[in-house]
Amino acid sequence: MRTIDIAILNAGISGRNWLDRLNIDEFKKIIEVNLLSIAYGFEFLVPVMKQQGYGTIAGVSSLADARGYPGSSAYTASKAAATRLLESARVELKKHNINIITIKPGFVRTDMTAKNEFMMPFMIEPEKAAGIIRRGIERNKKIISFPLGRVVLTKISAHLPNFIYDPLMRKLRAQTE
Repeated sequence: MRTIDIAILNAGISGRNWLDRLNIDEFKKIIEVNLLSIAYGFEFLVPVMKQQGYGTIAGVSSLADARGYPGSSAYTASKAAATRLLESARVELKKHNINIITIKPGFVRTDMTAKNEFMMPFMIEPEKAAGIIRRGIERNKKIISFPLGRVVLTKISAHLPNFIYDPLMRKLRAQTE
């Protein structure tokens, strides 16, 4: 019998997509990679882990799951959905001794972030991100969010009332188009 102790599901793409000039094929591609890849991982991993009686699945979402950001509708929607999928799985699969961890990074210096033309506060290096993820998995944290500065900004953003958030985002959009 094959066994899988831990699997990290990490597939993601982004791209600027403005809803007033939507390209549905690009939108679908982002959703398929960022969300459905996790579901495909579950389809393969869950039966194996159920049979062996244990396992850990760590899925990568993003701190971008907190709000809809201008020009990133597909990305933020896909990451919000990925976070909810992982949350559902964490509760549902616990009875099978399968641990689910949600990894929510902020900006990590990668080829993907190199394409971004907007401000990316609290950017960290991949090696630092990997260390944070490794320690979080070793401690069996349910959610691994980092870096701290970006986590704080995201939590503030998530709780801003719309009458403050919307004008801020319109200003940001004007700067990034």
